[in-house]
Amino acid sequence: MKPRIYTIATAHLDTSWNWTLEKTLEEYLPKTAYENFPLFEKYPKYKFSFEGGYRYELLEEYYPLYFKRIKEYIEKGRWFPAGSAWENGDVNIPSPEALFRNFLYGNGYFKEKFGVTSKDVFLPDCFGFGWALPSVARHANLIGFTTQKLTWSSFCSVPFDIGKWYGVDGSFVYASFDTRGYQKVFKKSVRKNYMAATKLWSNIRKYNLPLTAIFHGVGDRGGAPREESVKTVVREINENKNKNTDVVSAFSDEVFRDIDILLSDEQKNSLPLYDGELVSTNHGAGGYTSRTMSKRLNRQNEMLIESAERLSLAAMLLCGRKYNEKMLDICWKRVIAHQFHDDITGTSIIDCYKRNWNDYFLSLAQAAEELRDAVGTLAELVDTSSFKGMPVAVCNSLQFNRTQCVYLEITMPGARGFRVFDHNSKELMSTVTEKDGDTFSISFQASVKPLSVTLFDIRKASEPCKLQSPLKVSKNHLENDNIKVLIDQNGDISSIYDKNLNKELLIKPVSFALFDYEGCYGYAAWEMVYEQISVSAQRRTHLKNIEIVENGKAAATLKITKSCADSLFTQFVTLTASGKSVNVFNEVDWRCLRTLLKLEFAFTAANKNALYDLGLGIIERPNNTKRRFEVPAQMWAAIQDKSGEYTAYVLSDSRIGWDKPNDNTLRLTCIHTPRHWYRKESAQHLLDFGINRFSFSLGACRPDEIGEIQKNALCFCSPLSAFSSSLHIGEREGFVSLISDLDEEVLLRALKKAHSSDEITVRFNEGCSREREGISFALETPIFSAYEAYASEEKISPAKVIDGKLVFSIGKFGVKTFILKTEQTQKKGEGVKSIKLPYNADILSENEKRKEVAELGGKTLPRELFPDKVISGGIKFYLSKGEKNALFCGGEEIEIPKGSNTVYILASSVKGDRQAVFKVGKEEAEITISDMFENYGAWDIYARFETGYVKRDVPAHIFTHTHCRDDDIRGENAYIFKYRIDTKGFDRISLPDDGNIVVFAASAVEEIAPVKPLTPLYDSLEKRKGDFTRSPDEDAAESITRSQCRKARFDFIKGYASRQLEREKNKLFGRKNKK
Repeated sequence: MKPRIYTIATAHLDTSWNWTLEKTLEEYLPKTAYENFPLFEKYPKYKFSFEGGYRYELLEEYYPLYFKRIKEYIEKGRWFPAGSAWENGDVNIPSPEALFRNFLYGNGYFKEKFGVTSKDVFLPDCFGFGWALPSVARHANLIGFTTQKLTWSSFCSVPFDIGKWYGVDGSFVYASFDTRGYQKVFKKSVRKNYMAATKLWSNIRKYNLPLTAIFHGVGDRGGAPREESVKTVVREINENKNKNTDVVSAFSDEVFRDIDILLSDEQKNSLPLYDGELVSTNHGAGGYTSRTMSKRLNRQNEMLIESAERLSLAAMLLCGRKYNEKMLDICWKRVIAHQFHDDITGTSIIDCYKRNWNDYFLSLAQAAEELRDAVGTLAELVDTSSFKGMPVAVCNSLQFNRTQCVYLEITMPGARGFRVFDHNSKELMSTVTEKDGDTFSISFQASVKPLSVTLFDIRKASEPCKLQSPLKVSKNHLENDNIKVLIDQNGDISSIYDKNLNKELLIKPVSFALFDYEGCYGYAAWEMVYEQISVSAQRRTHLKNIEIVENGKAAATLKITKSCADSLFTQFVTLTASGKSVNVFNEVDWRCLRTLLKLEFAFTAANKNALYDLGLGIIERPNNTKRRFEVPAQMWAAIQDKSGEYTAYVLSDSRIGWDKPNDNTLRLTCIHTPRHWYRKESAQHLLDFGINRFSFSLGACRPDEIGEIQKNALCFCSPLSAFSSSLHIGEREGFVSLISDLDEEVLLRALKKAHSSDEITVRFNEGCSREREGISFALETPIFSAYEAYASEEKISPAKVIDGKLVFSIGKFGVKTFILKTEQTQKKGEGVKSIKLPYNADILSENEKRKEVAELGGKTLPRELFPDKVISGGIKFYLSKGEKNALFCGGEEIEIPKGSNTVYILASSVKGDRQAVFKVGKEEAEITISDMFENYGAWDIYARFETGYVKRDVPAHIFTHTHCRDDDIRGENAYIFKYRIDTKGFDRISLPDDGNIVVFAASAVEEIAPVKPLTPLYDSLEKRKGDFTRSPDEDAAESITRSQCRKARFDFIKGYASRQLEREKNKLFGRKNKK
């Protein structure tokens, strides 16, 4: 094969960073289209690669003519949708399952819109790459990975130019680690370019590899490569016949396809190898924690959407309920869009997070509504006719049998107390933990089956539960039959004694450690400084108060309040009746400048290495070194004592940045507040001022019980949830469960409706580094046939089905996806009847004929985004797209179809949140109707003196832009909400007499009783006044001098140059393969 230099033309675009999405939509995204078009026309051999299905969808939405032209260039083989992903995302913070979905939606969109897919992971600009990524990519049917970022901060420099990168399960992808900067310009020559020529010569000499790849283009604001560079590439392509080296204008995945096809087996076997992670030393290490709420909301979304998928599938298979695939896909895509590498890492300007956090709450609300509907549907299968009290449905979305504490809140006038029973009238350990008027907080211990809905009987009682509980609690200790926890005089957990292992777990109290912290002056939010965390913490928290807030049968909880400077720390330390670990929920009102907050866990277990959860396997890392100290982990980290007798572990619900300063200690980074602003619009010197929430859990197990840690982590991050139900006759007794017969150490990572068919997608991951044979998996309904598939849901080969069960083998940390066909309950009639409305206004406009509507503040809603129907939580609404399509309320009386007792409406307010009164018979139903344009949710941004809030209405449909007279209002959301009104059998309902409330659709249904979540499914926050003040002079004191800024830049360049030099030495003198 003749030597080749693959030139990859690209335009890196940060969807948001030092600018908002609106700026990208207005300028940078269209520029990427219109600056490339003339280059295509002038240079017929020019090819261009641009990544991110989300960006293409935005082009389709805002610039349909550009999108059409791009589609034509793709068909001609000139423009390439690169990278396979929905968004050019971070790969350390999102779960591996989220990465699978990222590639599923990205290549799925490319296939649907353009008829092509890409075969690569294209991440020119990202902050380190985990060991799970090659495994994720290969299982997504991708073959290559490209970046130029390793020279910035990789702890192991650049392993090679082009070779094989192995993942945690032993699979590999081809990797191009050294494509140089994406802003490269070829001014005179490609062949004589020192970088390209040196790389090619080195690859031939060392590996018999006759090729290399190199970027040219622009970044970070999109656009097109400079014409000078394109001209040089095309000129040298035309000279290929007369040269010893070919120059290729290549798509991003072309070099990987050619390696697969053109290289001999001998050449492929000679490729250099790397087997391990490529995390950053410091650039990105701070981003594991910065903007903490993004990490928490991301994790809550990942877990809640997966739960909604699983229970929705159960309702589809067992009840014939429609699976709301469109809504769940929207939830996923919205979350993945914010897994962008300058978004979820906390490195963007403040304005970006006002959008981002709002979007997180929208997805949470919509996923919660689908989960609520699915649980309610499944609960109807279970007979509760013999119950003597209020039926409550408990949802377990995981694969495990679980005996855990359930928390719920119910309102029942006249009740004095409650006790809890199962379907056989067996009493369970329960306690009323709080009473506020007629509202009761209850905890009880529930035993539930895998992926199930279980019904419990909550009965009024004049006396509390008399069952004996193993729990003991005082202000300085918690205890059950498994562990004993002691609290010291400072309110810290000072001892955890495991009775089963006969081991004390702690050598020092678990405490908040506050480090005096300047951080990095160059990249404040991104980076963490080794020297500043390699010292003892300068400050600790001080106890303010301890109180027993729960002395229950199923759980005991201490509320511990601490402070440090102006920051307030509130901890709820909980031990459940059957628990083998102690759980701690933390809320921190943070106000400490120049401070890094870590939690220190000093264990009796000692080992120079620790285990860290990758979400798709486990990695073992040593104690901190200057090259690798702050590292990411998904849900847990652990130290296996060198005696081999036990393992101490920490579970984390949302914090992923860890370090290990010595053999005994793990530290979890909680809040990262550096000194430097970075930019005034970023205000990174006030990172995470305000409310911060996170939880951790501490426990121990035997070294061969890693599966227990995996199980406990998933249960910790996905607690049991409770929903109201009703008295009814059902065909099942006690519970309904979808799955059975699955080894608990083979983890269920996905269970949902298939992306492009009515089949079922299920994904497994071996969790304990053991090869396994004869694993079986059964559904409640028999499996007829199965195919093994990629995560992209492309089928590979038939799988084994025996007696209606899937049977398979799986390797160490292996991943397997299957597409199943099974019996489904025949779909039931929805029972939803559309209500005809007397529409009186037209609030829609077309792109070609925009207009103003005074009631909407001079705006209109875009007709192209206005749906014919909306499905939300099992209710279907039909909307009007005619000349009249909205009803501004004026007290209209609406007829309700017969056979209905509930009306659902789609409505919004056009003038703030408003109280609306609906009249049904002689009764009035008062509902707060949310504003159409106000953000649904927000979190504290003290740099703007803003506090957060979260609404609780159900957003049924969201417009992603609106119209004004002359243009799109890019990025402005508008919301339509769903509301429920009990019509109590009346045949008419009167709408509010308020012209600021607009109704879009209404539907009627017969319901036994409303199904409501009784357990919070995600974070809430009430609107409140802020008490944070700060003067410009105080802010100015946090700025850095010019000399400090120059030094920071010099240090960065020195480090960058050092890694470049190390890379060049590797090329000249070789480097051993790490395999």
